[in-house]
Amino acid sequence: MFCPKCGQKIEEDSKFCENCGTGLKKGYVEKSIVSKKEKVDMQPEYGKLVGGILLLVAAVYLVLVAILLNHGVGGGTFLSGIFACIVNGIAGIALLSGQVRIFNRLTTAGLFLFAILCAISWYICWLPWLFRGLKRRF
Repeated sequence: MFCPKCGQKIEEDSKFCENCGTGLKKGYVEKSIVSKKEKVDMQPEYGKLVGGILLLVAAVYLVLVAILLNHGVGGGTFLSGIFACIVNGIAGIALLSGQVRIFNRLTTAGLFLFAILCAISWYICWLPWLFRGLKRRF
């Protein structure tokens, strides 16, 4: 049996923890240890599956980009659309697997960083389209 406060091992018939002095109820400590083990066992491990899928998606994307560039397809917006689809797919896979928790500890700094990253990714995706429009104007 273990103390619920300090985790020190104690004898089964003890009423108090010798280390920290916490009063003990016999059944409470054993139940809390079992429930923690059950919670850990309930979480599935998808790490290898998610990693494999992400590698596969990245490889397909690189092959697709290489094919498009070799055939002279200059579709910057097409490539940015593919990029956006891949990012959304990766985020969806990670969320469905339970590997990522969104808004777990929401802070002002986290929201600010999220907004900056969204603005940068939007600008990068639309950059080829904007440059194509500037060339037509001049």
